[in-house]
Formats: sequence, C-alpha cells, structure tokens
Amino acid sequence: MEFGQESKGVVCAGAATLDRMAFQNWNLAAMATSGHLDVQQSRFDFNETALVMDSPDAEVVMRVDSCSFLNAGGDAVLVRGSNGLDSLILTDCTGELHRHVLNFESLSSFQVEGNAFSLSEDPVVGLETPELIGLCEGNDFSDPGITIVACMDTSATNYEPCATVNADCRYAGCVDSGACNFDPNAEVDDGSCDYTSCAGCQLVTACNYDPDALLESDNCEFLSCRGCTDSEAFNFDIDATFDDGSCLYFGCTNAAANNYNPMANLDNGTCQFLGCTQEGACNFDPAANVNDGSCDLTSCVGCPDERACNYDPEATQIGDCDYFSCRGCTNPNATNYQPAATIDDGSCSIPGCLNESATNYNSEATTDDGSCLFAGCTEIDACNYDPTAAVDDGSCESTSCAGCAIEGFCNYDPDATIHDGSLCDYLSCCGDPAADNYDPAIFSSLTYGCTYGQSAGMAFLDVCQVPIACNFMEEGACDFNSCAGCTDPSACNFDEEAILPTNTCTYPEDEFGTADVGCDGQCLQDADGDGICDGQELQGCTDAQSCNFEPSATEDDGSCESESCAGCTDSQACNYDPNATLGDASCDYVSCAGCTDAAACNYDAEATFNSGCSYPQDDFGVQYVDCTGACLNDQDGDGVCDEAELLG
Repeated sequence: MEFGQESKGVVCAGAATLDRMAFQNWNLAAMATSGHLDVQQSRFDFNETALVMDSPDAEVVMRVDSCSFLNAGGDAVLVRGSNGLDSLILTDCTGELHRHVLNFESLSSFQVEGNAFSLSEDPVVGLETPELIGLCEGNDFSDPGITIVACMDTSATNYEPCATVNADCRYAGCVDSGACNFDPNAEVDDGSCDYTSCAGCQLVTACNYDPDALLESDNCEFLSCRGCTDSEAFNFDIDATFDDGSCLYFGCTNAAANNYNPMANLDNGTCQFLGCTQEGACNFDPAANVNDGSCDLTSCVGCPDERACNYDPEATQIGDCDYFSCRGCTNPNATNYQPAATIDDGSCSIPGCLNESATNYNSEATTDDGSCLFAGCTEIDACNYDPTAAVDDGSCESTSCAGCAIEGFCNYDPDATIHDGSLCDYLSCCGDPAADNYDPAIFSSLTYGCTYGQSAGMAFLDVCQVPIACNFMEEGACDFNSCAGCTDPSACNFDEEAILPTNTCTYPEDEFGTADVGCDGQCLQDADGDGICDGQELQGCTDAQSCNFEPSATEDDGSCESESCAGCTDSQACNYDPNATLGDASCDYVSCAGCTDAAACNYDAEATFNSGCSYPQDDFGVQYVDCTGACLNDQDGDGVCDEAELLG
C-alpha cells in the first residue's frame, strides 16, 4: 500500500484494510488495482473521486462498510477497467452532493445494500434497469432517486414502485383477437375471453346474415331466400331476396348477331345477321340472314389467268382477260423492241452472228446477219495467212512454208511461199548434160554435184563461183536471197530489182480470196457502187424480218415473204408454234384456258392453262358444302350442315 503518490491517496495492489481513516481533497482518494481492499468506518470529503476499482489484468475485491462520502461534483465509487471477475461490496454507507454515487464505466459483480445517498446529480450510471431496481430496493437514494425507466401505473401487471420514468406498462385482459371482448391493450390473458355474445352468421350471401355479428357461428343458411329477383325475367320469384343466377331471359344469344341481347340466356331463334345474302356477290356472307343491300357485284371481278395483261390475283369472280395489250418484244437489244411490253411473246428479232465458233457469236441473236468474224492469222506474208480472218489470234508462223523457191536448184520447193535462199542447195545436183547425173531441171551452171565416171567431190569455195548467185565471184558463201524475188509484173508483190525469180508471187486472190479485186483490195468492177464487186453480188431476200431472209444476199431480189414461217411465237398461247420464227398476231389464249384443279367446282379436263378455279368456299362462303351447296355432313338430315348446327 502506498500513500501520497501525486494526487492519489491510496493505491492498493495486494491486500489492505482502511479503518477509521479520513480522506480529503484528493483527486483520487483510494484505488484498488488487484487483491483485496477493505474500507471501514472511514470518511471521504471533497475528493474528486473517492474510491476506484481499476483492474483490467487482475481480480479485485473491494469491501466498503459504514463509510460516509461528501464529495461535491465528484464520484463516490468509480468502477473502470474491470475484467468481469471483480467484486464491489458497499454496505451501510451515507453520502451526498455527488456527481455520481456509483459510476460503472465497466461491469463487475456488486453487492450494494443498506446505504443512503442524497442530493446527487445522477446517482447511478452504467447499469441496466433490473440492476437499478435492485439498488433502489436495497438502498435509499433521494433528491433525486435513481433514474429508472419502468411502469409507474399501479394498475398494470408490471407496476414498478422504484420507477421514476413511466414506460412499457402491461395490463391483463382478453388477448384473443377472435373473442367478443378482445382487449387490444391487454398483454396478459386473464381468462375472461367471451366467444358467444357476439357470434352469428357473417356471410352476406346467407339468408340469416347478421350484420352485427363479430364471430362466425357456423349456422348460415342459403336456400330459403334464393331465386330469381328480376321482375323482367321469365321465372321471377317475388319471395327471393338473393338472386341465385337462375333468371331466364328469351332473346338472341349470339354475340355476333346484330340484335344480340346480352341479357338473354334462352335463344328464341330471332337472331338477325345483316349482310349480303346474294350468292355470287363479291361480299356474299353465308352467315347473313337479312340482306342489308350491301351486295357488291364488281370489286372482286377480274381476270384470274396469270398469262393475261390484266391478271388480278385477288379476283374471286371471273371477268374478261386481256392477253394482247402488254405483249410484245421485251428485249432492248431486239430490232422490234417494244418498251411498253411487259410480257415477252417470243417475237423478238435480234440480227447477229449465230456461228458459235465466231469471235462475235451472239447467243441472243435469232437471225444470222452475216456479221460473223473469225479469228486467224492476218499477216499476209505468214505461212498460215487467212484472208477471211478479221481478228488476229497470234497463230501466224513463217517456217512451215519457207524453203528454196527458185526453180533450178537441187532442193527447189514448188510449195514454198516464203523464199529462204540460205536453204537453196547447189552442190548436190548436176545441170551439165555431159555429166553422168545430169538433171535437166537443174540450172546448167550448177555443176558442183556432177559426176563423170566417178563420184563428185565436196566443193569448198572461198569465192562464190555460181553464176546465178547474187554475189557471183565475190568472197563468202553464195547469196541467193538479196537478188531473189517475184519477177511477175502482174503480181501484187512484184520486185523490179529481183533477178532470181521465185515462185512466191502473190495475187489478189491470194491476199483477198477473190480475183474480183486489185492488189489494193478494191473492186475491179462495181456497177452499183455498193462496195461489193459485181462478181460477188448475190441475189436474195435482204429483209431480216422475212421468212426467207438470206444473210449472204447483197442485192434484194424482191423474193421476201412472211407467211411460211409465220405463227404464234408465244409459248404461253394455246396455239404456240415452236417452228414459227415470225409472230403473226394469231396467238389464242382462250381455247385452252380453264380450271386445271380437279378438286375445283369449275374443273376443265381439257384446259392446259389455269385461268382460275372456284371452290365451295368462294361460292358459298363455307368449306363444308359441295359445289352445289349441299352439306358434306348432315347426320340428322335437316338440311343444316353438322358444322353449322347450334344446340339450344
């Protein structure tokens, strides 16, 4: 035990007894941190805090008996830092003028009895209501007493004499909400609940309904007062007070009828259905039984034939069909193209090349106009020159026809069209009549290959000694090219400087395929000046629209005719002629038209084009009758189809 440590009077950390001691003007008069501290018959005056229990880490027991406390503005006993194992025992003490007599900043067990305290600001803080009530009952706290929030009403079941603030009062009574005398304020049932005085039939639909009943008595009765309460009904019951839905009303019960009576529940056969009752009308209504004058005989009439210009897919009544106003040639490339035409009748005439091997083959062409162009070699000097070719196809070659074209040489090639002097052989043959191997077709100057009783030797010449050579008596190999050429003045390729004649001369027929033109390709004779040589003029029909059109004809001879190939060219027509090439407006679209559906009422077995079918639905508005309007199903034979029967 220590005394006088700064502002603390006594600090006990073991076991100590303070007997008949006085503590005055301390910040903290005495404090126990562990062990046991007994304080007996001591005075504590004007201290900021008289006694303190502060033992967070140890167990403390403080016994205070028969002491007095006068500590203006301070606490008599302060419990803080308790670990829950501490105990405070305070008995037979007095005190006044405190801020708090007991200040429990932390909880500990306590026994406080036989004490009297007055004139404190708030006597006890830090405890719950049950603990405060215990302090109130075992001690005298006055001016003020301990603040205790509890029931202050002496009539309540939980009245608390120590209470200073009224709250949570509980009362006894009938707590069953289903009882006649239910008390909503009662929290404790006192056995007084009554279940009979307010019982009765609570169902408003019952004949014995009791509007004042608070509880259901299970004796409701529903029969004696029920029946039809509507005086307008067929079975009105004057004694009934509750309508049981049994009222009977005559009238039209069909909601679709124009005179439908929503009140009626017994149909009397008077239903009226307004509409068009005329069969065949566009708006014929098979359900109507009163004609309202609305029949429409025109809006559904139209042409049902898909081939017609005025085809109407919505038409249900067959009208006139127009097959001609929209027909014609619809191909913009045709010479007889008709911009207004919407259906092609096969009459299009498209001149063009029909030869698939031509470069300008036209798959749309219907008439060959002689315009075909063919690909080939267009180089005049080439071996494979084609005078008829209009487009060069890159096939030109100059080797297959090249050779020695000078007659008199050993290897003269009469078929060569291109002369190549380097190929001419003048060593292997003999043109000397005196030689053993004399060849009269060989130039007489070619004697290098002659034999005179013995074989000829190979000649090796540094100087060309062949008299017919272009470089005769000149050094080097003999040249048979530079002075060779066509020596015929009438040829197109005449070479006036050539001295060695070749067989390569070309003439107009070679270059242009005809002898009717000169070397410039112009006609030698063209009496009519049309650019076609007189010898090539062909008589015939030049009209591409005629049956006997001749694309190769250059002069019209008046023979054109348009009958032998004329006919109907429209594949949709009844009289379509697949051999006709010229349309003659003879197409017939009617004779083969008709209904092609065997299930239809207007089926035509001979029809090949469907021009519209009609069915019972179209004629009678329903599907359960045949084409005559007779029922498909009429089990009772009353003329009313089973599907249309109405029970009632």
